[in-house]
Amino acid sequence: MLKLSRLLFTLALLWVAVMVSHAQDENPYAGIPMSRGEDGAFIIGDPSADVKIIEFSDFLCPHCQTYNEQVIKPFIEEYVATGQSQFEYRMVLVIDQNISAVTANLVECADMQSEGLFWHAHDVMFDIIEQNSFTETTISDFAGQLNLDETELISCVQTVSQF
Repeated sequence: MLKLSRLLFTLALLWVAVMVSHAQDENPYAGIPMSRGEDGAFIIGDPSADVKIIEFSDFLCPHCQTYNEQVIKPFIEEYVATGQSQFEYRMVLVIDQNISAVTANLVECADMQSEGLFWHAHDVMFDIIEQNSFTETTISDFAGQLNLDETELISCVQTVSQF
């Protein structure tokens, strides 16, 4: 009986550790200062940082996807999260005027539905588009991965615009 109790206790501790780890992975940008520019730009990092970088990007752009993974994510981790730099993201329509706008609006709406989610939603959108391009399941996949209300997300996409 004692061995069973220890086993159950150990499993419970392991479950808690996994859940805490998973919660931290859900939004790797939590804890970094975030704001919106007067013109709607998404900004992450210390506002008093000496270095400020602005990126213009399209979620559908294959080069932008690679650049995000290989350059931007490490830059944010090394320089923005440590307070050495501030980073600003601006969405542009390069690949497809309609679908690029939808992906940009989805990411903006994710932040509106759950404040502070933009940067994580930004990464999720890049990942989804890189793996599958834009398909009939993109919106559902995006909402599901971020635990967002899909109906609210679709409604929001029709009313916001970065452009």
